[in-house]
Amino acid sequence: HITVAYQPQVELKTGRVVGAEALARWQHPDIGNVPPNEFIRIAERSDQILWLSHSILDLVVEQLVAWRDTPFADISLSYNLSAHSVDPSIVTKLRDLIATYPWLPDRLKIELTESADIMSHTNELERLEDISDLGYCLSIDDFGTGYASFEAIWHLPIQEVKIDRMYVSGKAKDSTSFLRAVSRFASEQKLTSLAEGIETKQDLERIIAEGVELGQGYYYAPALDATTFEAWVNDKRGHLA
Repeated sequence: HITVAYQPQVELKTGRVVGAEALARWQHPDIGNVPPNEFIRIAERSDQILWLSHSILDLVVEQLVAWRDTPFADISLSYNLSAHSVDPSIVTKLRDLIATYPWLPDRLKIELTESADIMSHTNELERLEDISDLGYCLSIDDFGTGYASFEAIWHLPIQEVKIDRMYVSGKAKDSTSFLRAVSRFASEQKLTSLAEGIETKQDLERIIAEGVELGQGYYYAPALDATTFEAWVNDKRGHLA
């Protein structure tokens, strides 16, 4: 019953759709929609989180393959990987996939979630280095909170920083200064900056003014199933043409 929905990621200055975050969804036949935070927590408690990580990765790669020779071939997908699930089997799968799909690292981003404490775990750090060496883009989620901070960039092989929504909305203290600092730092370090949780035109104007490159949020669209996502992208392209 696990499926994947896709929330568009947009190049802010042009409005061009460049990617999407792949988000797990569970529509249970008896109890209806089960929120991701609930079933992921269940998976972690029952030691099924690695199985879930593999299953979702399979679905995301399947979608990229389906788009390969279509007008959506230039869209990248971000796959969420908990720092606690950076398992050797995931690294092996990512390596083996390249043999079949050598173009995959250009289209599949690995988005690190729950990165707290990972800097003190040598094995996980080495596996992230292995993933980066394979050519995959590594993104760090919730940047600006907890361990997902500037310090993490010095220790992790990151190519993209995903700015936490509390800075995008302006609710956090000194959020404008933080946005400006992240944008400048990312530019100097040749990293991509992406803002999540854009909900209003005011949010969008703030982050564009501070130089953030990419964004996603309900201002553009919620997470959509693949067919609806394709229709949304086509409509967006029609308005840009």
